[in-house]
Amino acid sequence: MDDMVEYLGPEVLGAHYANVATQIIKFCASPVAALRQAASYGIGVMAKNGGAHFSTVVNQCLEGLRVSIEYQMPASIKEKKSKAKQFNHAKDNAVSALGKIIRYQTATIDT
Repeated sequence: MDDMVEYLGPEVLGAHYANVATQIIKFCASPVAALRQAASYGIGVMAKNGGAHFSTVVNQCLEGLRVSIEYQMPASIKEKKSKAKQFNHAKDNAVSALGKIIRYQTATIDT
């Protein structure tokens, strides 16, 4: 789905843009770090390339990123270095996506 928003963009996705965005946003709450990371990346791409279409999903994107950033690392993950690294990458992507919203979509948010 990330590739769809990155390479097709809102013009090609048309009426499906909000539906694709909603599906991406849902994965911000996934217990799987790789899915949270991919979802955050997709939100960042939408913020950068979405233009005016992004305003229709900005609040949901911000909420999804909040959930991803605040996601707590389970004790079982802290014990595994590779899993903890992936967990942190997911959080980093969420913070990066938030930065892209601020940079590219300032007019659509209440800073």
